[in-house]
Amino acid sequence: MKRTTSLLTLIVAASICPLAHAQVTDFRVAVTPDQLHDGTEVVVNVMEIDFLGQYTGSQILVELDSGSVYNHIDFLGRPNNFVPPPPSPLELLPSSFYDIYLDTFLAQGSLRQSDNIGGEPAFGGGAVNLDPTKVSAVWNDPVKISQAYNPAAGQSILDQTQFVVAQLSFTPDAQGTFAYFASANSEFFFTREGNTIGGADQYRIVNGRIVPEPAALAVLLPGVALLHRGEKA
Repeated sequence: MKRTTSLLTLIVAASICPLAHAQVTDFRVAVTPDQLHDGTEVVVNVMEIDFLGQYTGSQILVELDSGSVYNHIDFLGRPNNFVPPPPSPLELLPSSFYDIYLDTFLAQGSLRQSDNIGGEPAFGGGAVNLDPTKVSAVWNDPVKISQAYNPAAGQSILDQTQFVVAQLSFTPDAQGTFAYFASANSEFFFTREGNTIGGADQYRIVNGRIVPEPAALAVLLPGVALLHRGEKA
């Protein structure tokens, strides 16, 4: 059965971070409130980057003070392990199946597994470039994510725009910290002041949305766009 959803999407650009020496030239988050098949509300955050040269990996660090990460449970009772969902099937499956498209996952260029550039990424340890104490990977945890991932051996990904790196979904009451790191052509990019490991975080999670800090938002305002769209699923 088709459903029509009125969505408010907030798109935030990365102009708050100095990128003059970084090969990652832009970072964006598209924020979309949505609902699972049973009416449960979730907030979906899709992260994209643009980069020049060869992409060599990403790291994500999330720590929630309240609320939780939404990680879809499959038909065998297992949380989705990292990867994007398959292409949308014909409308022959139970409505609960479509919740997988609102899942939390890490990507390599696309929101669909079959369209990832170079196949699935390789998953490593924790987000040590964002916090040196986060050595171990943390995934399938309701309040934390600490994960490094990069192209697998033999993969070479060059010069991309609108390159999806993750979809992070939270409950609407989620509050906490968020940081992202990427590297391309041996240059580093952080969503932090001064584009460094020690800089203050420029984004937070507020009501399930990854948004700029208030001080950063004042600088960012010209780059903020509000979109209203209808969607059928």
